[in-house]
Amino acid sequence: MLSLFAVLAVCACSTTSNRLSMRELAVAPPSLMTAQKNPRTLYLVLDPAKVPAEMTVLVGGKDQGGRLTDVAQFVARDLKKAFEAFFAKVQVVAPEQVGTEPAVIADVKLDRIEVLVAGSRPDGILTVYAGASAVTWGFAIRPSEAHEYLYSFAGESVGSTGETPELVFRSMFEAAIAQLLKGYTDQRIDQKLLALPAPPPDSAATTRL
Repeated sequence: MLSLFAVLAVCACSTTSNRLSMRELAVAPPSLMTAQKNPRTLYLVLDPAKVPAEMTVLVGGKDQGGRLTDVAQFVARDLKKAFEAFFAKVQVVAPEQVGTEPAVIADVKLDRIEVLVAGSRPDGILTVYAGASAVTWGFAIRPSEAHEYLYSFAGESVGSTGETPELVFRSMFEAAIAQLLKGYTDQRIDQKLLALPAPPPDSAATTRL
């Protein structure tokens, strides 16, 4: 297995790839059991201006060429799976595609990803580096009929220290989701959203085009 920085950010003479796709990361959100799912649709808004398709991976605060691609998978796959424990229906949509029926809307923003170097060890003629990755990001959720967010999260989430990019980045996104859900449940946001009027049972979700 190539070392973390042999994949993401080594010197210019390297011939190895410096790109890693989110599709290669088997992110496993916490598996939560809930007694009742919210009948409202949760719209996870995927805005390319807030969640770019590709992000620079900084190392020690510098751009050394590392890139994380297919970043939208964090929303479309991982956050969607996490919130399916709370909502009967979760849809990932563009900003202009949010439905007009009573629903719940969540916005996501990814600001920065950085590798924090933790140490190194010799491995033959190579030096193997270990590090942890950190993502600075935000999440906010509100009922569709409200302009103010009911719950918002913003901060830095740090994953486990390791030598392989798969572990380092997978654990970072898992830590991010766990941190988000802790605040969501500790503040009983799920219960507050459940207390909202349910959409009429015969109302079909329409989408703003």
